[in-house]
Amino acid sequence: MRTILFLIYLQIPVDDPVVKQVFAITLVKIFFLLLIIIGVVSWLFILARSGNHSALKELRSLTRTLAKEVDAHEKTSFALKGAKEVAESANEAKSRYLAGLSHELRTPLNVLLGYAQLLSRDSALPEKQRESITIVKRNGEHLADLIESLLEVSKIEAGRVTLQRDEFKLKVILQQLVDMFQMQASKKGLKFHYIASANLPDYVATDKQRFRQILINLISNAIKYTEKGSVTFKVSYRSEVAHFSVIDTGVGISQSNQSLIFKPFEQIRNTHTQSIGGTGLGLTISRSLAELMGGEITLTSNVGKGSTFNFRLMLFKIHHNNLEPELSESTAIGYQGKSRLS
Repeated sequence: MRTILFLIYLQIPVDDPVVKQVFAITLVKIFFLLLIIIGVVSWLFILARSGNHSALKELRSLTRTLAKEVDAHEKTSFALKGAKEVAESANEAKSRYLAGLSHELRTPLNVLLGYAQLLSRDSALPEKQRESITIVKRNGEHLADLIESLLEVSKIEAGRVTLQRDEFKLKVILQQLVDMFQMQASKKGLKFHYIASANLPDYVATDKQRFRQILINLISNAIKYTEKGSVTFKVSYRSEVAHFSVIDTGVGISQSNQSLIFKPFEQIRNTHTQSIGGTGLGLTISRSLAELMGGEITLTSNVGKGSTFNFRLMLFKIHHNNLEPELSESTAIGYQGKSRLS
Protein backbone atom coordinates (compact mmCIF):
# COMPACT_ATOMS: atom_id res chain seq x y z
CA MET A 1 0.00 0.00 0.00
CA ARG A 2 2.88 2.32 0.80
CA THR A 3 4.46 1.56 -2.59
CA ILE A 4 1.24 2.41 -4.42
CA LEU A 5 0.98 5.76 -2.64
CA PHE A 6 4.64 6.53 -3.46
CA LEU A 7 4.06 5.80 -7.16
CA ILE A 8 1.02 8.07 -7.10
CA TYR A 9 3.20 10.81 -5.58
CA LEU A 10 5.87 10.44 -8.32
CA GLN A 11 3.25 10.72 -11.07
CA ILE A 12 1.94 14.10 -9.87
CA PRO A 13 2.66 16.54 -12.78
CA VAL A 14 3.16 19.55 -10.54
CA ASP A 15 6.50 21.37 -10.43
CA ASP A 16 5.62 23.55 -7.47
CA PRO A 17 7.32 22.05 -4.43
CA VAL A 18 4.66 23.47 -2.06
CA VAL A 19 1.89 21.69 -3.91
CA LYS A 20 3.91 18.52 -3.93
CA GLN A 21 4.46 18.90 -0.21
CA VAL A 22 0.69 19.19 0.37
CA PHE A 23 0.11 16.12 -1.77
CA ALA A 24 2.78 14.25 0.17
CA ILE A 25 1.18 15.10 3.52
CA THR A 26 -2.24 14.12 2.20
CA LEU A 27 -0.96 10.80 0.94
CA VAL A 28 0.72 10.14 4.31
CA LYS A 29 -2.58 10.83 6.10
CA ILE A 30 -4.41 8.55 3.67
CA PHE A 31 -1.79 5.88 4.33
CA PHE A 32 -2.21 6.02 8.10
CA LEU A 33 -6.02 6.18 7.77
CA LEU A 34 -6.04 3.08 5.60
CA LEU A 35 -3.60 1.44 8.00
CA ILE A 36 -6.00 2.09 10.92
CA ILE A 37 -8.98 0.78 8.95
CA ILE A 38 -7.09 -2.37 7.97
CA GLY A 39 -6.00 -2.82 11.60
CA VAL A 40 -9.59 -2.47 12.88
CA VAL A 41 -10.90 -4.90 10.24
CA SER A 42 -8.12 -7.38 11.07
CA TRP A 43 -8.89 -7.05 14.80
CA LEU A 44 -12.60 -7.66 14.21
CA PHE A 45 -11.81 -10.68 12.06
CA ILE A 46 -9.52 -12.11 14.77
CA LEU A 47 -12.23 -11.50 17.39
CA ALA A 48 -14.87 -13.19 15.22
CA ARG A 49 -12.60 -16.15 14.63
CA SER A 50 -11.82 -16.41 18.33
CA GLY A 51 -15.54 -16.10 19.15
CA ASN A 52 -16.36 -18.89 16.70
CA HIS A 53 -13.77 -21.13 18.35
CA SER A 54 -15.16 -20.31 21.81
CA ALA A 55 -18.76 -20.87 20.69
CA LEU A 56 -17.81 -24.16 19.07
CA LYS A 57 -15.97 -25.24 22.21
CA GLU A 58 -18.92 -24.28 24.40
CA LEU A 59 -21.34 -26.04 22.04
CA ARG A 60 -19.29 -29.22 22.27
CA SER A 61 -19.28 -28.96 26.06
CA LEU A 62 -23.06 -28.46 26.15
CA THR A 63 -23.53 -31.41 23.79
CA ARG A 64 -21.51 -33.65 26.11
CA THR A 65 -23.47 -32.39 29.14
CA LEU A 66 -26.77 -32.96 27.33
CA ALA A 67 -25.71 -36.48 26.36
CA LYS A 68 -24.92 -37.22 30.01
CA GLU A 69 -28.31 -35.84 31.09
CA VAL A 70 -30.12 -37.92 28.47
CA ASP A 71 -28.28 -41.00 29.67
CA ALA A 72 -29.18 -40.17 33.30
CA HIS A 73 -32.83 -39.62 32.32
CA GLU A 74 -32.90 -42.97 30.54
CA LYS A 75 -31.57 -44.68 33.66
CA THR A 76 -34.10 -42.83 35.85
CA SER A 77 -36.93 -43.69 33.48
CA PHE A 78 -35.92 -47.34 33.50
CA ALA A 79 -35.80 -47.32 37.32
CA LEU A 80 -39.20 -45.60 37.53
CA LYS A 81 -40.67 -48.10 35.09
CA GLY A 82 -39.41 -50.95 37.26
CA ALA A 83 -40.73 -49.30 40.43
CA LYS A 84 -44.10 -48.71 38.74
CA GLU A 85 -44.34 -52.36 37.71
CA VAL A 86 -43.51 -53.45 41.25
CA ALA A 87 -46.10 -51.04 42.70
CA GLU A 88 -48.77 -52.16 40.24
CA SER A 89 -48.03 -55.79 41.01
CA ALA A 90 -48.25 -55.10 44.75
CA ASN A 91 -51.47 -53.14 44.27
CA GLU A 92 -52.98 -55.98 42.24
CA ALA A 93 -51.96 -58.46 44.93
CA LYS A 94 -53.54 -56.22 47.57
CA SER A 95 -56.75 -56.02 45.54
CA ARG A 96 -56.91 -59.79 45.20
CA TYR A 97 -56.25 -60.21 48.91
CA LEU A 98 -58.94 -57.69 49.87
CA ALA A 99 -61.43 -59.28 47.50
CA GLY A 100 -60.82 -62.72 48.95
CA LEU A 101 -60.83 -61.46 52.52
CA SER A 102 -64.02 -59.48 51.90
CA HIS A 103 -65.77 -62.58 50.55
CA GLU A 104 -64.62 -64.71 53.48
CA LEU A 105 -65.77 -62.09 56.00
CA ARG A 106 -69.08 -61.19 54.39
CA THR A 107 -70.40 -64.75 54.17
CA PRO A 108 -70.53 -65.43 57.94
CA LEU A 109 -71.32 -61.77 58.62
CA ASN A 110 -74.44 -61.89 56.44
CA VAL A 111 -75.63 -64.95 58.35
CA LEU A 112 -75.00 -63.11 61.62
CA LEU A 113 -76.88 -60.02 60.44
CA GLY A 114 -79.79 -62.08 59.16
CA TYR A 115 -80.29 -63.88 62.44
CA ALA A 116 -79.77 -60.66 64.40
CA GLN A 117 -82.49 -58.98 62.34
CA LEU A 118 -84.89 -61.86 62.95
CA LEU A 119 -84.13 -62.16 66.67
CA SER A 120 -84.48 -58.39 67.21
CA ARG A 121 -88.10 -58.70 66.01
CA ASP A 122 -88.87 -61.84 68.00
CA SER A 123 -91.47 -60.84 70.61
CA ALA A 124 -90.82 -64.07 72.54
CA LEU A 125 -87.45 -62.68 73.67
CA PRO A 126 -87.20 -60.29 76.63
CA GLU A 127 -86.83 -56.59 75.79
CA LYS A 128 -83.34 -56.39 77.25
CA GLN A 129 -82.09 -59.25 75.10
CA ARG A 130 -83.63 -57.73 71.98
CA GLU A 131 -81.83 -54.46 72.75
CA SER A 132 -78.54 -56.35 73.01
CA ILE A 133 -79.25 -58.10 69.70
CA THR A 134 -80.02 -54.71 68.13
CA ILE A 135 -76.59 -53.47 69.25
CA VAL A 136 -74.99 -56.55 67.69
CA LYS A 137 -76.93 -55.93 64.47
CA ARG A 138 -75.91 -52.26 64.36
CA ASN A 139 -72.23 -53.04 64.84
CA GLY A 140 -72.43 -55.86 62.31
CA GLU A 141 -73.91 -53.46 59.75
CA HIS A 142 -71.08 -51.01 60.47
CA LEU A 143 -68.53 -53.79 59.91
CA ALA A 144 -70.28 -54.80 56.68
CA ASP A 145 -70.17 -51.20 55.44
CA LEU A 146 -66.46 -51.00 56.25
CA ILE A 147 -65.72 -54.24 54.37
CA GLU A 148 -67.76 -53.07 51.39
CA SER A 149 -66.02 -49.67 51.36
CA LEU A 150 -62.57 -51.25 51.46
CA LEU A 151 -63.48 -53.53 48.59
CA GLU A 152 -64.90 -50.60 46.61
CA VAL A 153 -61.74 -48.51 47.07
CA SER A 154 -59.62 -51.50 46.07
CA LYS A 155 -61.65 -51.99 42.88
CA ILE A 156 -61.40 -48.29 41.99
CA GLU A 157 -57.62 -48.24 42.51
CA ALA A 158 -57.22 -51.36 40.39
CA GLY A 159 -59.46 -49.91 37.65
CA ARG A 160 -61.87 -52.84 37.87
CA VAL A 161 -65.06 -50.91 38.48
CA THR A 162 -67.47 -51.52 35.61
CA LEU A 163 -70.29 -49.04 35.07
CA GLN A 164 -73.75 -50.15 34.00
CA ARG A 165 -76.21 -48.28 31.81
CA ASP A 166 -79.50 -48.44 33.68
CA GLU A 167 -82.69 -46.74 32.59
CA PHE A 168 -84.81 -45.63 35.54
CA LYS A 169 -87.26 -43.05 36.83
CA LEU A 170 -85.23 -40.15 38.17
CA LYS A 171 -88.00 -38.51 40.19
CA VAL A 172 -88.90 -41.77 41.92
CA ILE A 173 -85.28 -42.43 42.94
CA LEU A 174 -84.87 -38.89 44.25
CA GLN A 175 -88.13 -39.06 46.20
CA GLN A 176 -87.04 -42.34 47.80
CA LEU A 177 -83.84 -40.66 48.98
CA VAL A 178 -85.78 -37.66 50.29
CA ASP A 179 -88.19 -39.90 52.23
CA MET A 180 -85.30 -41.82 53.72
CA PHE A 181 -83.29 -38.80 54.83
CA GLN A 182 -86.22 -36.70 55.99
CA MET A 183 -86.79 -39.28 58.71
CA GLN A 184 -83.10 -39.36 59.59
CA ALA A 185 -82.91 -35.57 59.78
CA SER A 186 -86.09 -35.40 61.84
CA LYS A 187 -84.58 -37.71 64.48
CA LYS A 188 -81.74 -35.17 64.93
CA GLY A 189 -84.13 -32.22 65.04
CA LEU A 190 -83.00 -30.92 61.66
CA LYS A 191 -85.12 -29.52 58.86
CA PHE A 192 -84.72 -31.26 55.52
CA HIS A 193 -85.58 -29.24 52.40
CA TYR A 194 -85.95 -30.73 48.93
CA ILE A 195 -85.90 -28.27 46.02
CA ALA A 196 -86.21 -29.72 42.50
CA SER A 197 -86.51 -27.78 39.26
CA ALA A 198 -89.69 -28.25 37.24
CA ASN A 199 -87.87 -29.47 34.13
CA LEU A 200 -86.45 -32.69 35.61
CA PRO A 201 -86.80 -35.55 33.09
CA ASP A 202 -88.96 -38.52 33.96
CA TYR A 203 -86.53 -41.15 32.70
CA VAL A 204 -82.72 -41.04 32.54
CA ALA A 205 -79.86 -43.44 31.86
CA THR A 206 -76.76 -43.95 34.01
CA ASP A 207 -75.40 -46.43 36.55
CA LYS A 208 -78.26 -46.37 39.06
CA GLN A 209 -76.40 -48.11 41.88
CA ARG A 210 -73.39 -45.79 41.72
CA PHE A 211 -75.65 -42.77 41.26
CA ARG A 212 -77.62 -43.62 44.41
CA GLN A 213 -74.41 -44.40 46.30
CA ILE A 214 -72.93 -40.97 45.61
CA LEU A 215 -76.06 -39.08 46.65
CA ILE A 216 -76.52 -41.22 49.78
CA ASN A 217 -72.92 -40.53 50.86
CA LEU A 218 -73.25 -36.78 50.32
CA ILE A 219 -76.62 -36.37 52.06
CA SER A 220 -75.83 -38.71 54.97
CA ASN A 221 -72.56 -36.84 55.59
CA ALA A 222 -74.40 -33.52 55.65
CA ILE A 223 -76.89 -34.80 58.24
CA LYS A 224 -74.15 -36.51 60.24
CA TYR A 225 -72.05 -33.33 60.61
CA THR A 226 -74.94 -30.90 61.20
CA GLU A 227 -76.05 -30.48 64.81
CA LYS A 228 -78.69 -27.80 64.29
CA GLY A 229 -80.36 -25.94 61.47
CA SER A 230 -81.15 -27.62 58.18
CA VAL A 231 -79.95 -29.69 55.25
CA THR A 232 -81.08 -28.69 51.75
CA PHE A 233 -81.05 -30.99 48.73
CA LYS A 234 -81.35 -29.04 45.47
CA VAL A 235 -81.65 -30.58 42.00
CA SER A 236 -81.55 -28.79 38.65
CA TYR A 237 -81.31 -30.04 35.06
CA ARG A 238 -80.17 -28.34 31.88
CA SER A 239 -78.83 -29.62 28.55
CA GLU A 240 -78.80 -33.20 29.88
CA VAL A 241 -76.53 -32.19 32.77
CA ALA A 242 -77.91 -32.65 36.28
CA HIS A 243 -76.65 -30.49 39.12
CA PHE A 244 -77.14 -31.75 42.69
CA SER A 245 -76.34 -29.51 45.67
CA VAL A 246 -76.29 -30.67 49.28
CA ILE A 247 -76.24 -27.63 51.57
CA ASP A 248 -75.91 -27.88 55.34
CA THR A 249 -75.65 -25.47 58.27
CA GLY A 250 -73.01 -27.52 60.07
CA VAL A 251 -69.64 -26.58 61.53
CA GLY A 252 -68.05 -26.08 58.10
CA ILE A 253 -64.64 -27.14 56.84
CA SER A 254 -61.50 -25.01 56.85
CA GLN A 255 -59.67 -24.29 53.61
CA SER A 256 -56.71 -26.46 54.62
CA ASN A 257 -58.95 -29.47 55.27
CA GLN A 258 -61.15 -29.23 52.17
CA SER A 259 -58.82 -31.33 50.02
CA LEU A 260 -57.96 -33.62 52.94
CA ILE A 261 -61.50 -34.96 53.40
CA PHE A 262 -61.46 -36.58 49.95
CA LYS A 263 -58.47 -38.77 50.87
CA PRO A 264 -58.98 -42.34 52.19
CA PHE A 265 -59.48 -42.77 55.95
CA GLU A 266 -59.26 -39.01 56.57
CA GLN A 267 -61.78 -37.42 58.94
CA ILE A 268 -61.82 -33.94 60.43
CA ARG A 269 -61.58 -34.28 64.18
CA ASN A 270 -62.49 -31.37 66.46
CA THR A 271 -64.69 -30.69 69.49
CA HIS A 272 -67.83 -30.81 67.33
CA THR A 273 -67.05 -34.03 65.41
CA GLN A 274 -65.16 -36.05 68.02
CA SER A 275 -68.08 -38.36 68.76
CA ILE A 276 -69.05 -38.94 65.11
CA GLY A 277 -68.08 -42.33 63.74
CA GLY A 278 -67.30 -43.43 60.22
CA THR A 279 -64.62 -45.01 58.08
CA GLY A 280 -63.46 -41.91 56.21
CA LEU A 281 -64.06 -43.61 52.86
CA GLY A 282 -67.45 -42.23 51.80
CA LEU A 283 -66.24 -39.03 50.13
CA THR A 284 -63.22 -40.82 48.62
CA ILE A 285 -65.47 -43.38 46.96
CA SER A 286 -68.02 -40.75 45.92
CA ARG A 287 -65.48 -38.53 44.16
CA SER A 288 -63.79 -41.49 42.45
CA LEU A 289 -67.13 -42.86 41.22
CA ALA A 290 -68.26 -39.42 40.06
CA GLU A 291 -65.08 -39.04 37.98
CA LEU A 292 -65.49 -42.55 36.54
CA MET A 293 -69.04 -41.61 35.50
CA GLY A 294 -67.80 -38.42 33.82
CA GLY A 295 -68.99 -36.08 36.56
CA GLU A 296 -67.38 -34.10 39.35
CA ILE A 297 -67.85 -33.24 43.02
CA THR A 298 -66.79 -29.86 44.35
CA LEU A 299 -66.93 -28.28 47.79
CA THR A 300 -67.39 -24.76 49.11
CA SER A 301 -67.39 -24.25 52.86
CA ASN A 302 -66.98 -21.63 55.57
CA VAL A 303 -66.10 -22.53 59.14
CA GLY A 304 -69.11 -21.97 61.38
CA LYS A 305 -71.49 -21.35 58.46
CA GLY A 306 -71.81 -24.75 56.80
CA SER A 307 -70.80 -26.53 53.63
CA THR A 308 -72.10 -27.07 50.10
CA PHE A 309 -71.24 -30.17 48.09
CA ASN A 310 -71.99 -29.85 44.37
CA PHE A 311 -72.31 -32.95 42.20
CA ARG A 312 -72.55 -32.51 38.42
CA LEU A 313 -73.32 -35.45 36.16
CA MET A 314 -74.42 -36.07 32.60
CA LEU A 315 -77.85 -37.76 32.72
CA PHE A 316 -79.21 -38.75 29.33
CA LYS A 317 -82.95 -38.27 28.95
CA ILE A 318 -84.93 -41.36 27.89
CA HIS A 319 -88.09 -40.90 25.83
CA HIS A 320 -90.18 -43.93 26.77
CA ASN A 321 -92.23 -45.03 29.74
CA ASN A 322 -92.17 -48.83 29.69
CA LEU A 323 -89.80 -49.20 32.61
CA GLU A 324 -90.62 -51.45 35.53
CA PRO A 325 -91.59 -49.74 38.80
CA GLU A 326 -88.83 -49.15 41.34
CA LEU A 327 -88.73 -51.74 44.11
CA SER A 328 -89.28 -50.55 47.65
CA GLU A 329 -86.99 -51.61 50.48
CA SER A 330 -87.82 -55.11 51.77
CA THR A 331 -87.73 -56.36 55.36
CA ALA A 332 -86.78 -59.85 56.48
CA ILE A 333 -89.68 -61.56 58.26
CA GLY A 334 -88.54 -65.17 58.35
CA TYR A 335 -86.08 -67.84 57.25
CA GLN A 336 -86.68 -70.89 55.09
CA GLY A 337 -84.21 -73.71 54.69
CA LYS A 338 -81.63 -75.59 56.69
CA SER A 339 -80.52 -73.95 59.91
CA ARG A 340 -77.03 -72.43 59.73
CA LEU A 341 -76.54 -72.14 63.49
CA SER A 342 -73.58 -74.07 64.83
